[in-house]
Amino acid sequence: MWAILKIDKKQLYLLKNDLEKKLKSKVKFYNPKIKIEKISKQKTKQEFRYDLLGDYIFCFSEKFKIKTNINLLSYSRGLKYFLNGFENSQNDIEKFIKICTDAENTNGFLTQKIFELKLNKYYKFVNGPFASKVFQLIEIHKNKIEFKLGKIKSYICKKDIFFKPI
Repeated sequence: MWAILKIDKKQLYLLKNDLEKKLKSKVKFYNPKIKIEKISKQKTKQEFRYDLLGDYIFCFSEKFKIKTNINLLSYSRGLKYFLNGFENSQNDIEKFIKICTDAENTNGFLTQKIFELKLNKYYKFVNGPFASKVFQLIEIHKNKIEFKLGKIKSYICKKDIFFKPI
């Protein structure tokens, strides 16, 4: 069963050890991450890595089905609290994790594939040569997108370029 935990990121290693020791079994963690690369005017490359869910993380153990185990684990090092209602949301949690894992690249970071794109809507580039520019999405191809930036129509490879809806 998947649980959603609010954690202290600095103590994740301690939390994992505590959970495994108290449950006497392996636990599995999932934390979707995104990496954004920005190139400044001086051509220097900056890399930013973000946890998509902030201080929250998914944790899997079959022993979470027993309510007394949750109470026992509530005072583990590195754990702030268990999010309420995870027992009733197992299908939604599993769907979300599947969507995220399908959209990951080989390094484990989410790609632009995670976002649902809509034609003729406006988006803003987060990185790349058009960083911070607003564009209109015209057409989606297999490996590239056609967009309109002002009066200019162009294509760009959607492999490593991130953009967000506005």
